[in-house]
Amino acid sequence: MVEVGITAIGAVLEGTWAYSGDATGTTTVSWLPGQTFLIQDGTLTVLGQRHHAREVIGHLKPLGAAPPEEQVASRAYTDPGTRSTTHGSWMATR
Repeated sequence: MVEVGITAIGAVLEGTWAYSGDATGTTTVSWLPGQTFLIQDGTLTVLGQRHHAREVIGHLKPLGAAPPEEQVASRAYTDPGTRSTTHGSWMATR
C-alpha cells in the first residue's frame, strides 16, 4: 500500500455516488475552486431517517503555517448538528 495525497483521492472520488444497503441515497464529490479541498454533499437515509451532510476533505493548514500538514483530514457536518473530524492517511493498493 502507498499513502496518497488529495490529488489522487480526488481523482477517485470526484463524481456522484449512489449508496445502497443500510444507508441509501447519493453524494456528490467536487473540488473547491483551486483544487485544495474536496467537498462532498449528500443526502442519505439511515434507519428510516433522512440526513443531509457536507464533508470537507483536504490537507489542513493552520493560519500562517507553511506547508500544510501531510495527512489528509476530513470534517463532516450534518443537518441535526453533528460534526465529525478524521485525521489520518489515505492508503491505496497497487
